[in-house]
Amino acid sequence: MQARKGGGKFRPVRVVAGCLTYLSNRASGFFSISSLLSLSLMIVITICNMAKSGHTVHVLSDCITSYDKKKLPEMPDYYESKGCSVQTLDETMQFLLLTKLNGNRSCNRINLTMINFKEITNANIWKVCTLEPFEEQKDFVAENIQSLAEAYATRNEGGNALPLAVYNDETLVGFIMIGKGTVGNEKESELIKKNYSLWRLMIDKKYQGKGFGRQTLDAAMALIRTYPFGKADKVWLSYEPENVRAREIYRKYGFVENGEMCGDEIIAVYDL
Repeated sequence: MQARKGGGKFRPVRVVAGCLTYLSNRASGFFSISSLLSLSLMIVITICNMAKSGHTVHVLSDCITSYDKKKLPEMPDYYESKGCSVQTLDETMQFLLLTKLNGNRSCNRINLTMINFKEITNANIWKVCTLEPFEEQKDFVAENIQSLAEAYATRNEGGNALPLAVYNDETLVGFIMIGKGTVGNEKESELIKKNYSLWRLMIDKKYQGKGFGRQTLDAAMALIRTYPFGKADKVWLSYEPENVRAREIYRKYGFVENGEMCGDEIIAVYDL
């Protein structure tokens, strides 16, 4: 394998069968690992050497493995504890990724995240309002029409609210709303007054289980780090104690409960 850090363009370098690397100046290397056999000692050593030399390395794998089958359920948490981001790729994303790697090797970048946000306009507002979770989730998720009304009222009072439609490429899959600070409530904690909130996040029931929730969180954090409402140190959200699924999802992402409550809901905090 040959690699160098000079130059700004991505250069494809063949490593072993099933693996392809794209390198740029202090940028990144992408490995597509198509089978367990590809994850050889040579690749592990290569990845370590690239990381030591200043490259950021992303490893894309179609499976999670363990030498001990009994430990397989523990492996996602293990990889996350080592700083990895464990995500799922649906068949469409895998197809697009492999097509781009194998068929367009001159590309300057590979965009794995197809999730994008769009403003809510007359063209999509009613479609956003018809999005809904599963029946058993409805007690934990406000209707999108209510969220839009709250955003409208908050803005009218001089507050910060940014409702957005969540798309997978050009398909509407969910809704998100970001806020910062409070309006007219001096009793709120300093955390709530000074920081961003992930006010609402929902994925329509037809599109759950495809990794879009995690991708939406990633995209939301990237947006918040542009500080659309000014600088802040943290992002907070809240959920009902009975919402075990949401609690676990946010915990795995890195949100930490700080002991505060927002009404009857538990507050969890993420450091920017």
